[in-house]
Amino acid sequence: ALRGIVTAAGSDPAAFEFSSETWEGSYTRSAQAYPLVDGQRIGQAWYLEMTDAGISSVYGALATLVPLGDYAVVSEQQAFERLSDPRFGAQMTALPLSMRGQAEPFLDGTEWVPPTEPPATPSAGASVSWPTNDVEIVSARLGLASQWQPDGSVLVIPAYELTDADGGTWSVIAVADSMLDFAGN
Repeated sequence: ALRGIVTAAGSDPAAFEFSSETWEGSYTRSAQAYPLVDGQRIGQAWYLEMTDAGISSVYGALATLVPLGDYAVVSEQQAFERLSDPRFGAQMTALPLSMRGQAEPFLDGTEWVPPTEPPATPSAGASVSWPTNDVEIVSARLGLASQWQPDGSVLVIPAYELTDADGGTWSVIAVADSMLDFAGN
């Protein structure tokens, strides 16, 4: 069904990688069509949900990919160094009050257990807890990532996928600083 929709929208299904999942007990089956650029998936996939009665929802990007030429990219070492540069790092946010108290598994598989006693009252000049993790980056692969622009357009740009010794991954933009606009909106 998704191949037919992609075709009806004017795209060549051969330029997509298709996948599908069904979960036990689910009333729907989902399918995805990932556009390929130079054999790599990009982040503007088509999604379809289907029931026994037919298609329940489908959405995807209709815009045509437009080549913008080549961009200078940074080295693997520079990409690694960008992990420590706040201009390129993940945005850390505080846990919203509405989510506090919800038991959800942590990344290590343990579950949050609500405290039975209030925390100790901090004293003046006490250190602020700021945990960090040391990781060993073992590989870097130059690929592609989608970058949403302030005007709503989406660019497919070079990005490194950095992998650590435990299999964790980070994506870091690979475009050279000279081609980045660091100005605010």
